[in-house]
Amino acid sequence: MKKRIISAILCFALCLSAVALLAACNKDKDGGSTVNPDAFVIMSENLDGVFNPFYSTTAPDGTIVGMTQMSMLTYGYENGEVVVACGDDHAVVVKDYNIVHDSASDKTTYTFVIKNGVKFSDGKPLTMNDVLFN
Repeated sequence: MKKRIISAILCFALCLSAVALLAACNKDKDGGSTVNPDAFVIMSENLDGVFNPFYSTTAPDGTIVGMTQMSMLTYGYENGEVVVACGDDHAVVVKDYNIVHDSASDKTTYTFVIKNGVKFSDGKPLTMNDVLFN
């Protein structure tokens, strides 16, 4: 009987402290909420601020690049093997690709088909010249 009373008191105290903590969250000095529903907030290690996929200097910078930029190709798994993945069902800009190696000239030709309708954040369409620039 004594254990039940102590357990009930501890449970009540725990619930009360949780409610008090949650009630105090996200309030500024005027009592309004400081949470912006349109904000995208992430937590990371120190960033160098180099969010270029070619020149990022730290792993956290590379993580930001991966979250904000689409790749040309990605990878997937088939039968336990890693394979190149592209197409409409992947978040990449390439719809299809082909690789041809000419052993006589020892040259490899890569052909990429870019998806229609891929646009930059400013609304300009992605073109093959953009791919060649990168």
